[in-house]
Amino acid sequence: MMSTNGRKSAVVTQGLGAAIAQYLAADRFNALINSASQSKFLRPAAAIIAAVVFLLDALTSLDIAIAVLYVLVVLLSLNFATQTGLILIGAGCIGLTVLGFMISHGEGLPALEGSMGRCFVSLAAIGITTFLAFRVKAAIGVLAESEQRYRTIFLATGVGILQMDFTGLKDAIDKLKVDGVRDIDHAQTLDPGFLYKVPKTTKLINANDTALTMFNVANIDALEAVLPELITADMDKLLAAIWSGKSSYEAETVINNAEGRQLVVLYNVAFPANRPALDMVLISIMDVTARREAENQLHAARTELAHVARVATLGELTVSIAHELNQPLAAVVTNGGAGLRWLKRDVPDLEKVQSSMV
Repeated sequence: MMSTNGRKSAVVTQGLGAAIAQYLAADRFNALINSASQSKFLRPAAAIIAAVVFLLDALTSLDIAIAVLYVLVVLLSLNFATQTGLILIGAGCIGLTVLGFMISHGEGLPALEGSMGRCFVSLAAIGITTFLAFRVKAAIGVLAESEQRYRTIFLATGVGILQMDFTGLKDAIDKLKVDGVRDIDHAQTLDPGFLYKVPKTTKLINANDTALTMFNVANIDALEAVLPELITADMDKLLAAIWSGKSSYEAETVINNAEGRQLVVLYNVAFPANRPALDMVLISIMDVTARREAENQLHAARTELAHVARVATLGELTVSIAHELNQPLAAVVTNGGAGLRWLKRDVPDLEKVQSSMV
């Protein structure tokens, strides 16, 4: 059976394994392994730690599981090693642990039950850490791919995207609810300038190039400076959507860019369900000004075409009426002329005149 020291080492190592698992899940660890500035120092640091641990394990007779410290090498390797590399590094640490144990104890191996227990505990800790590191590396790869896909969509899309922080706006609305205000209309009644004050509590976190071009500004700071002035006519409806807890709001409206040029935009405001404080709100904006202008021109052309068609139809009708009237009028003129000629004779022939007039 394992000695008391071996069992104590196992308990300590299990606690260390749990702490490592929590550390792997912590945001500060993700920040560490993603820090490019530290990457060039971690390779030699991992090698130095591995060498120091091996020397201590092989050349000293301390009654502790020194080889457990190899887990630091595995953790540091997360920053620069691939998944295959992590497995190889973990296997190398296991090999160094076994080698150090053999060098340290040599021929007395069968009698060192406690030392063997610490060795097995160290091997288990290294194996578990390598497995966890492998899983974390896979998750980081998926996360990095997702982040890259998001960045590509965010930056390369032809739709303007704003990442906003509506925390201040949400707090203001929550305060109104606590104060007994019924809705946005009631809030406007109590404070006519409410619609112009509340948007100024929002913060612009990020914006893509399409949004900067759309609003004709050079950078995000310039856009944030003019954004409170770009208040849409339906701001009350947007605030009502936030008030009622809707997941999104979509509308078409007219706004002015930084130059004062009017833009017809179709925009969608998404309120993530997992961010109830509204600290991350995505606003997608599509400039449909050219489309609306083309539609207006098409409508004007259709109206003009309809007018021309009506005029042409009226002309055809006029020609038809004139043709129908010309025939009886010509007969009247002809008969009248004949009657005049009979009347102008030396002896007017009244019977002929009467027959020509009938």
